Amino acid sequence: MFIKPELLFLAAKVTIQFDAECDAVYPQRFGTRVQLHQALTLDPHGTPEDPCSDQELAEKFMQLAALAPRRIDVQAINNTTLNLETPKARIRLSKLLRA
Repeated sequence: MFIKPELLFLAAKVTIQFDAECDAVYPQRFGTRVQLHQALTLDPHGTPEDPCSDQELAEKFMQLAALAPRRIDVQAINNTTLNLETPKARIRLSKLLRA
């Protein structure tokens, strides 16, 4: 994990508070209330000016895929997406996603 000083500075300004309205709908819904006093983000991480690394994308995919309602071959899907130049690879990915 990379810790940037500017993120630590920002994190120090964040507070977390209990919200009864969000709590009332849990676990059927997941609520978040965000209040910004002033914010501007230009070219945040994950945009063309500051792209995610292949490793970051793979980790994010693995985390999100773990939440899938059915079991999928996460590692095979991830590995297949690394080389989609051939029609055979695209067919394999399609089959993995439909499994």
